[in-house]
Amino acid sequence: EDATYDEFFDPPTETKQKKKKKKEKIETENNHVDNDQDEENKEEADDEDIDLENKSEFEKQQIHLKRQIKSIEKDMLSTKSWQLTGEIEGHKRPENSLLEEYLQYDRTTRLPPVITTETTDSIEDLIKQRIRDKAFDDVERKKKTLHDNEAQAYKKEIVLEHEKSKMSLAQVYEQEYMKKQTNDKTEKKDERHENIRQIMQNLFIDLDALSNFRFTPKPPIPEVTVINNLPTILVEEVVPTTVNDSTLLAPEEVHIRPKGDIKADSERTDTDKKHARRLLKHKLKLKSKTQPTKTNPEEQEKEEKRNLLKKLGKMKNVRIEKTDKKRSSEKTARSSTKFFQQLQQSTLITPTKKRHHSDKTTITDSKRLKL
Repeated sequence: EDATYDEFFDPPTETKQKKKKKKEKIETENNHVDNDQDEENKEEADDEDIDLENKSEFEKQQIHLKRQIKSIEKDMLSTKSWQLTGEIEGHKRPENSLLEEYLQYDRTTRLPPVITTETTDSIEDLIKQRIRDKAFDDVERKKKTLHDNEAQAYKKEIVLEHEKSKMSLAQVYEQEYMKKQTNDKTEKKDERHENIRQIMQNLFIDLDALSNFRFTPKPPIPEVTVINNLPTILVEEVVPTTVNDSTLLAPEEVHIRPKGDIKADSERTDTDKKHARRLLKHKLKLKSKTQPTKTNPEEQEKEEKRNLLKKLGKMKNVRIEKTDKKRSSEKTARSSTKFFQQLQQSTLITPTKKRHHSDKTTITDSKRLKL
């Protein structure tokens, strides 16, 4: 009974009490400041209202505009609400603030159709009408028609023959040629396969009649049409005629298509014109190399010599020496007879010179004998 609070709990610290007191003081000071500002604003507004009575309409408009500008500036400088700051995290906005807002966001999934009174009424009317007509049949199953794959489905598989044929090559080529010309593509059919097909068709018709309440007509048999790579003249004519393969080719297969876009002379730019000029020069250069030019034999010889000199200059361990003008001016003998004639003429013109023995040997010998 005599127990007190201080015996069980520690006394409160001084720091907490001081902090509380400081906070209370700051709050009271802020409230005083806010009240003072509100009073000042009220006083200014009252003063302005009193002044407006003594001013003209233009001055009143100017004061009104200034007030609007000040309010806009305050809104711009003040901190914006979390709705206007763009992307924001949860801890930066107040709790349960999204529940109070109407948000707009994109969805990737398709939205379900909106069920209205009109849609429900239309469905009910349809059900009532079917009950009146007594149309209680099931919904028919829809099958996809294979228009593209019909030909492939009915196409026969090619059977490869590994045995050697008894026919000669000439006979094989003759048969292929006759098939192309006369369009005879009558292939032998197995009788057993045809009998099986007929029996299967009859059986399926009976089964369809038993299992279904409605009459199901036979499915349409697709007609396979073979298109030959032949001109119309050959197809129309009765008698086959030999035709060249060039008639079957397209114009792009005969002539090479030029690269790039085809342009008129007015559309071409300077770069296009220069490019065309360069191509023309290149073609002419190739033509001049392939086709022999009609020139004099002397010029041809000179060109041959130049080409030989160029080839020799490129080769290694080859030395080219220049001859004298006199020797070069003399015509070389092309045959053996001319060569010997020139040799005889040179011997007749130049006389034989006798060798004079010099006495230098005697002098040298006498010098040796001297003391």
